[in-house]
Amino acid sequence: MRFVTASLGLIWFTAPISAQGDPVELKSLRLDADPGYRTLRTDTLGRLFVGGREALFVYEPNGRDAYHARRLLAKFPPGTTINDIEIRGHDLYVLTATALYVVPDGARKRDKLTPRKLLWGVPGPNVLRSLAWGPEGDLYIAFGNPAAPGRWAYWTYFSETDKSKTPYRGAGGILRCTPDGTQVRIVARGLQNPGGLLFDRHWNCFVRDGSRLLRVEHAYFGDPVPPVLDGVQPILGYLDDKPFPAKYRHQFLNRRADGLTRLTLEGTEHLLVACKKPIAVTVGRGGRIFAILESGELVMHSAKGDPFAPYDAAEATPAKLWQELNDPSWQRRYRAHIEMTRRGGAFLTDANDRLLNAKADDPAQHHLIWLAAKSGKGSLHLLALVSDADPRVRVQTLRALAEFSEQLREEPIFTKTLLDENLRVQHAAILAYFSSKVAWDRAIQRTIERAAAKEPYLRKSAALLLAQKATLKQLEELCASDDADRRLVGVVAAAYRLTLANTTSPLAQHLPLAKFKDEFAFMIEYADGKLDLRDLGRVGSFTRAEHWKADKRPAEEELTFKLLRRMANDEDGAVRTEAVQFLKLLAN
Repeated sequence: MRFVTASLGLIWFTAPISAQGDPVELKSLRLDADPGYRTLRTDTLGRLFVGGREALFVYEPNGRDAYHARRLLAKFPPGTTINDIEIRGHDLYVLTATALYVVPDGARKRDKLTPRKLLWGVPGPNVLRSLAWGPEGDLYIAFGNPAAPGRWAYWTYFSETDKSKTPYRGAGGILRCTPDGTQVRIVARGLQNPGGLLFDRHWNCFVRDGSRLLRVEHAYFGDPVPPVLDGVQPILGYLDDKPFPAKYRHQFLNRRADGLTRLTLEGTEHLLVACKKPIAVTVGRGGRIFAILESGELVMHSAKGDPFAPYDAAEATPAKLWQELNDPSWQRRYRAHIEMTRRGGAFLTDANDRLLNAKADDPAQHHLIWLAAKSGKGSLHLLALVSDADPRVRVQTLRALAEFSEQLREEPIFTKTLLDENLRVQHAAILAYFSSKVAWDRAIQRTIERAAAKEPYLRKSAALLLAQKATLKQLEELCASDDADRRLVGVVAAAYRLTLANTTSPLAQHLPLAKFKDEFAFMIEYADGKLDLRDLGRVGSFTRAEHWKADKRPAEEELTFKLLRRMANDEDGAVRTEAVQFLKLLAN
């Protein structure tokens, strides 16, 4: 296997990974079969929710090791595909290919359930792919590109709760929104076929796009951003639960034709269970692995010593939830964390006190960081964690404080950590400055410019930031530097400004949009009726070159374009290559 070692200390694999045999005693039980099954999720009571074509079902535990016959919870319009399910309190969140729904009380009620549309407006038959709850309590959604290869799309996200509208132009990406489907924000862009969105034990977000496994940070993946792993099969889940021993923990569940495998971040893959090709997986109920196979079979795999103890997270006492947050199993902590962010209040306040006494190996530490930051109290111990010995703790503390930056009291936390010895910590500090609430000045900008010139790992995100924050004169100064790496930063920032600006701003009427090939890209049947998206606003596809030619460009854009043309003749090959690539994007 050929690999390269990055300056960050990660190993990025550049060849397909081969599975190694690793027998493990798993008892497998076939629960049911339906060729329409697509996705599944379990809750803290062990209930299994399964989505298929046009329908949402529940399997109730029978008190032993199996389940009662399935029960229909909700029907969706003909042709609807359910791609993912999540749970919050007593509510079920259902992601179809075209909309995000909530089924109020769907986790506990069985009759008269009505899906309510939260977020919708995407064109095409399979744009919305997967979802997961984030550490601050928002819902993250991976979405694909409905346009033909080489083209971008334009549409509008409609939030049903407050009737707000969020235009979007680009390829696929990841968005986040509040649990009511409002406050839509784009987290990452440039994806084509994302799936398997998930968070690990350190609240790092991962997504698979094609054969690449990517760590999701503020980035434009249309550029060659190095993947964490390359040549992987579809990532289906994350395993970090009892009763599996340490060598099975903190790993991804991967699909292969001969079964389900576990895949480490170092790129080693082991066969976990031999079975027909799995298409969806969820972990829950004491580390039990539930899978949907390509044949439509629904199976459960359980190991010896299954420690499952059911409880209702939405009705649990605070003491019980705190107990769950300290459990070694990720899924137990994850469910408790979601419930704590839902309730808020005393859970957030108490997190500050618990964080003060948390030990370095406490499973709850990364959860406490986010809960304490969400409280807005700005406890001194939370602020002190930006100097913790563990860089993973420093990263999450910076991310959490950037999210809730009002409590910083003008402490120069992000400025200091721009010089951290660890690159991921530096990267987290750079990302903090995307927030309009975090102070920005020329000295900070110069520090980021130097860091981006020195470290390729920081360059793309820093360039995105500079594209938003720097003046044209400052970009020209970067491009005129005697140092080729600084010129490279300037070129990428200038190119991003020309090509990636206004991602969520309305499209001007004079800019052309091509129709999608198929009519069903526009005619969408939702649970509450059929709509033609063209009646609600502009929707279609385009290339950046088409808009460049048709646009009424302001003087600054023309000057930025001329800057790129000059840099296409730079003496340094890397600088020339970047400039030429972006100029081709505007020309083709």
